[in-house]
Order: sequence, then C-alpha cells, then structure tokens
Amino acid sequence: MIARTFLLASALALMGAKAQIDTLLGPVYNTKLGPTPLNIYIPELLVDTGVARLYVADVGQSNCKRWTPGPVGQDGVNPVMVEDIVMHRPSKIAFMGSDPYRIHPNRTAGWMPGMAFLDADYGAQGNGAVFVYDYGNDVTGTGDVRFLTKLQIQPALQSFHPHGVKILPMDGGIIRLFVVNHRAQPPYNEDALYSVVEVLDYDPATPTVLTHRQTVSDPLIWTPNNVAPTGPTSFYVSNDHTHRSGVARTLEEYGQLPLSWITYCDFSSGTVQCLKAFDGLRGANGMNTDGQGTIFANEALGGDTIAFTPNADKTLYVSKRYNLDYVPDNVGYDPVSKTLTPTGHPKAFDFQFFAAGTAATAPSWVDVIKADGTTKRVWSDDGNLLSGSTVFEVDSTLNVALVSGVFDSRGVVRCNVPKGF
Repeated sequence: MIARTFLLASALALMGAKAQIDTLLGPVYNTKLGPTPLNIYIPELLVDTGVARLYVADVGQSNCKRWTPGPVGQDGVNPVMVEDIVMHRPSKIAFMGSDPYRIHPNRTAGWMPGMAFLDADYGAQGNGAVFVYDYGNDVTGTGDVRFLTKLQIQPALQSFHPHGVKILPMDGGIIRLFVVNHRAQPPYNEDALYSVVEVLDYDPATPTVLTHRQTVSDPLIWTPNNVAPTGPTSFYVSNDHTHRSGVARTLEEYGQLPLSWITYCDFSSGTVQCLKAFDGLRGANGMNTDGQGTIFANEALGGDTIAFTPNADKTLYVSKRYNLDYVPDNVGYDPVSKTLTPTGHPKAFDFQFFAAGTAATAPSWVDVIKADGTTKRVWSDDGNLLSGSTVFEVDSTLNVALVSGVFDSRGVVRCNVPKGF
C-alpha cells in the first residue's frame, strides 16, 4: 500500500499536479512543475477529485463530540444533515440549516436540488428548519437541547428546505438571515423557479422566532447554492449549475465546464432587481464576505477559493484565486484571525457514493487560508467521525469549531479549534 501510494504521488508530481496525499508514513507533498500540453487539464481533474488518495488521515481533531441528531424523513427537535453553519460571534450563537428530507430513511435520494435529488413529493411531506445554537453557554459542547432552539418562521412558509445560510447584523441587535430555500412543489417541474432566497430576522428578544421579511425570486436565481449579504436588502448568490439534471448536468460536472455564475440582487425599491455579476465559473458553491467589501466563493468543480472585488455596477472581478487540491463546498471566515476555512471533499467520488447511499462513509477535509495567502490543511477525517464535510465554522476566541456534512445523518460535530488559526 505504501509503495503504491508513493508511486501515485510521484506520477502526479511528474505530471505537474500539486496535491497532498496521506500515507502511513505521513503526507506526501508534490511539487508543481507547471502546465504543459499534456497536463494542463487532466492532472487538475485527477487531483481535485482525489482519485490518488487511498485514504485520508484524521488531522486536527481535539475534544471532538458528535451530537445526537434528529430523525431522517420527519421533523425533529435536533438538527440533522446540516449543510451550512454561520456564527454570530459577538453573541456566541450559531445558526444551522437543517433538513431531514435530503435523503430517504433508506439513504436513497430525497429532495436536495444541489445534488440533483429531485423527489419533490417526498420533500413536500415536511420542512427543514434553522436552529440557533448557544455555543457560548454549552460548556460541555455536546449540543444539549437546552442550548439548541428550532426557530419557528412567522408567518410560516409553505415549503422550507434550507441550503446556504448567511447573516447580517442589524440595528437594535437584530440579526438578518439570508437563506437559500429549495421549495418542494410537486409535481416536480424542471423549468420552475422553485429555489429562492428567503430574508428573515432573528430578534434575541423573541429567541424562538424567525420573522419572514421577503422571498426573493428571479430567473437569475436558477440553481442557488449560497449567499453573501452586502446590505439589508442586497446580496450575491451563487448558482452552481446551468443544468439541473440529466446527462447535460453530468457533462457539466465531469467536464469542469465553466457554466455557473454569481448573481447580484437588490430589493430596496420594493421590486427585485437582479443582474449576473460574474459568469464562467466551474461549479460556484459556498460564499462568504469579510464584511469589508471582499466577496469569497468556492469553485467546487474547479477546486479553487476565489476572492472577488465588486465594481461600481455590482459586477465582480477576480482579485485573488487560491488553488486547492480537493472539491471545496462552503467557505467560512473568521474575522479575528482573518482566515478562510474552505471545507469539502478530498475524495469526490466517495462523497457522491455516500450521498447516494451506496457507501457507508466519505472523508472530510478543511483548509485554512491565512491573510498572507498561505494555505494549509488544519482538519480532516476518514469519514468515521464525520462524512462529507460541507462547513467548518470557528470562534477562535472561545476555542469552538463546528463541522457538519450535508448528508451525514449522525449529527453535527463540535471540536476545539485546531492549530493553524
């Protein structure tokens, strides 16, 4: 096994790829020789999908505790299959987008358009939810129900299945949430605008309620994945595919085709106005902002985290590109250490098999991108603790890290912040 791993690592190095591959003797770091007509495309695909990774080591895990999950296929009092988490660090709380209808109890595909799981009839049987977690007071870190609140949306939405979640602090202690909602509307209609962005307010004075303010729908919100708020009535939203299903979608993914985009929307006038802010991305996925104007987005099919700067007309231009060697999903931002935490899938095919219910586990991977641009893995797991990681949020001042996977029904994991921040 060791010899085979080193041979694969050496072969990739000679082809010009840059990757980190775990072996029994430790990680092998390859050297990038530069693109040639023979390696300009294939090695990147091989590296990003992780076909040369025979296994993924457990790295950076300290005091990790997996919570009791809610049930699959029915509404529960605990979060389950949380795709995104966002912390409000001043108040030491975190918001989590939970949905028990992403898969069936037998682990076959349910309702999750981001993975082309399109059983709208199943999704219409119930709803997901946003949970708020008081991590500042949960000293044991076990996610006890005393510190978890399932928020009630008022007025209620007919269908709510959260994907990406981001927040914007407002005056008076209000926290505004921007949530991608894949509404289940049977019978499934390929051409319908079933996915939207919900705008909701959380008031600590009424800590069990999310007040619904706006549903933002537009043809340019076609396959929304995640959001980056820029103001109380404006945001950027990533669209991860042009094709929602079928062979065309498969070709888009495996061909790493630049067919996804980022949309900018503003509803300050009372009318929703959207424009295409950046086009030609390869699987636009997780988004975030540093709060100072820079917009971040993960390019899942391209294996990059990209920093964008807005133009005066709200379109975006690339200011920095960070190359990763896996498929990144969401990206966190810690304002204290000014670091990014792209999180994703070091073995992409394993993740697909796990999501489809044909594999028991899939490994997880988290990098940290520091302010100086250096990138380093800080946390990973072989899949036994957490499978298919999609988000990693840290509060470095309180030594709290929260990690979850969109199709892992075993519960959210809380750890100490790993070294590297």
